Amino acid sequence: MIWQLTQNRDWATLEKQFSWVADMKYVNQHKTHHAEGDVAVHTQMVIDELQKNSEYQSLDEQTKEILWASALLHDVE
Repeated sequence: MIWQLTQNRDWATLEKQFSWVADMKYVNQHKTHHAEGDVAVHTQMVIDELQKNSEYQSLDEQTKEILWASALLHDVE
């Protein structure tokens, strides 16, 4: 058994499960550094890129879970 933040990684489900994920869409980012707009869009882009990464895909499940959670939380303040 591994540690997991959540079993369902679908964004809509994450928004329902965690109010802080839902709140990300209300946090704008500076256009110079994050032209995509808000923290929700940026975080989804980070997670998508992580999951495409071949090195990430080759990791053990626990390490992948920790990195995925880190990507989800990387802009939470």
